[in-house]
Amino acid sequence: MQDLLEQLETHFSIIEKIEAELLPPASSEELGAIERELGVTFPEDFRQLYLWHNGDSGNLFLFGEFRISPLKDVLDLYRAARRSIDEDCYEVADDSGRVKDCVANHKWIQFADNGGNTVVLLDLDPGKKGIAGQILEACDGDIECRFNGVRDFLADLNKRITQGELTWDHETGGFQETGEQSVAERQRFANKMKLIEASPDFEQLRQLDTGDEVTLAGAIKPNHESGIHKLYMSGGAVKVTGDVGPIHSSLETGPPMVKIKLRVGKRSLFGLGSPAYEVISCEQVPQ
Repeated sequence: MQDLLEQLETHFSIIEKIEAELLPPASSEELGAIERELGVTFPEDFRQLYLWHNGDSGNLFLFGEFRISPLKDVLDLYRAARRSIDEDCYEVADDSGRVKDCVANHKWIQFADNGGNTVVLLDLDPGKKGIAGQILEACDGDIECRFNGVRDFLADLNKRITQGELTWDHETGGFQETGEQSVAERQRFANKMKLIEASPDFEQLRQLDTGDEVTLAGAIKPNHESGIHKLYMSGGAVKVTGDVGPIHSSLETGPPMVKIKLRVGKRSLFGLGSPAYEVISCEQVPQ
């Protein structure tokens, strides 16, 4: 484990201000206090992770797509989860047998996240085919066992960096996949973000006058039968009328993102209500 941590330290050395990002080591006393409150015994590799560094500041994503929480945050997250978990709630099945069939578990200890919809959990109460200390990833409620322990989690990261599958991106503040598909996906995402940032938001759209034309980015829920579509943008949503072309939403992907040009019509209710918006042109933004 120590050799692995030293290798990661070498990989991290190229990162600007890394000293400020990685927090000082936790103490054995701090780990022991949390173990007593949680009523658990941490695996040795988990302890070694925190004796190396007590998590990170959360400004960068050093561990693949994830950041490691300081012990204080681990404890706060546990307390919050403890208040909200119903121990009698067993509904989600796991066919592998590695994870217990439950919605949540007091001995799933969250210690990392990607800043979005995915968290990483230390599983100290595994299923019949699982291993205590295995690592789970939970994304939008779906739970998957990814690694047998923290060591495997870090070893996979180290291997991918060493083999060039991941490279540090100073702009995004994280390790990025280097495959052609991943690069193309990041470029499409960057293009979408630029389009959104340059687009008027809901409040700006509402301030336009009758006859004004505007091009903006948003997610659209088309209704080709009525010709009245729901357009979602930053800050709100409006109804737009007209032909949006061969654009369809699905249950899997949801409303597609479009670049749409609108003409502002008259306001309803004697000029006091919401204005009408007529579609001039509409094109789907590549996913």
